[in-house]
Order: sequence, then C-alpha cells, then structure tokens
Amino acid sequence: MTKIKLNANALKKLGERAVKQYAAEHRHECAYCHKRMQPPANLPPDSLPVCGKCAKAHGLV
Repeated sequence: MTKIKLNANALKKLGERAVKQYAAEHRHECAYCHKRMQPPANLPPDSLPVCGKCAKAHGLV
C-alpha cells in the first residue's frame, strides 16, 4: 500500500490540469447537451462552449 499526501497547492494544480484536459477533449460540444458545435474563436482554453438553446435554458443570456 502506498500513501500519497497532497498539499493544497498540489491539489489545486492537479484540478487545473484535469479541467484543461477535459476542456481540450470536449471543446467541440455543448457543455450541457453535448451537441457538436464549433467553439467561438475567443473561448478560453479551460472553458467549454454552450449552444444557444442551452444558454437560454440555463439563464446564461
């Protein structure tokens, strides 16, 4: 058995890497309904696009 201890900084960095990896893999689909779409050109690297229908349904617009 191996015990791993992460401090707050290491845990934060691990979380940031996980978010960036997930965003990279799902960059071409809506974050809510997963419909394929072209992401906006100015979408930050750690963000996912949202289609218009889902944006309205979730109160984002």
